[in-house]
Amino acid sequence: MQATQEEMQRKNLELEIITSAINQSLVSCSLNDDGYIIDSNIVLQEMTGFSKIELEGKLLESLIVESQREEFNKLWKSVLNGQSISTTLHLTGNNGRELYLLATLTPGFDPMGLLIKIFLVGHDITEAKKLELMTQQQAKEIEKNIKRIKEEQEISSQRQHEMETLLKALDQNCLVSIIEPDGLITYINNKNVEVLGDQKEDIENHYLQDIDYTAKNKPKEFERFWKSLHKGIKQTREFSLNVKGETRWVIENFTPIMDESGNLYKIINIALDITQNKKKEEELNRIIEQLKQQLKK
Repeated sequence: MQATQEEMQRKNLELEIITSAINQSLVSCSLNDDGYIIDSNIVLQEMTGFSKIELEGKLLESLIVESQREEFNKLWKSVLNGQSISTTLHLTGNNGRELYLLATLTPGFDPMGLLIKIFLVGHDITEAKKLELMTQQQAKEIEKNIKRIKEEQEISSQRQHEMETLLKALDQNCLVSIIEPDGLITYINNKNVEVLGDQKEDIENHYLQDIDYTAKNKPKEFERFWKSLHKGIKQTREFSLNVKGETRWVIENFTPIMDESGNLYKIINIALDITQNKKKEEELNRIIEQLKQQLKK
């Protein structure tokens, strides 16, 4: 009897430690099967700007932007069927603030297999998401400026000046490169050197197909990617690599710039270093796995 009590005390202590770690660093709440919040931690309250009393009894769906609710309802049905799902939620906080939450929803069952509650654990990625959206908007601005400059026949000095101004604005946060239709890389910015480690002379005036990992190891996949760019279709790639003993994660956005005849004129590649987000995601998954193991016990 005493051994059983001690084992229960040990498990309760482990749960308290995990719960304390979550409440100090991660967004956390529990919901009933109708989607109403029945408990919330301080991190969620601070993120949304709502008090504990305001959140509890609120339908989670009411915090999600209207354009994402249909997609969320499909995911919610999967959770009610016993699946654990991970997704990015686009929320509206107090005073209409736009928020983004990298979240995992996990159903909890009693020993009889009946659903008790749904656990939500997540990480606030609002700033990273806003930076991504800003980058996409800046890419569109680059595209518009190149077209406008070409239409005005200011092919040489003005185009170079405009490009340098825009690229300088991106230089602090983004990896930027310019690629010719034949694959020749004519420019990379300093952020490329800082994040990936390769010097400018190792990349500029080289062909993408000669140095790209996918081109060398997955030629068919690269061929599809390259043909899509020549058709004017934007491409996104995510990859990791080892830089001085550290794993770096990068997401690339390739934007093809077409001329008046519909032919590829330039390719602008704007990328983000998402290493920190990946580390937080891995930590979140680790904690979720611990919770699942504890719930099984």
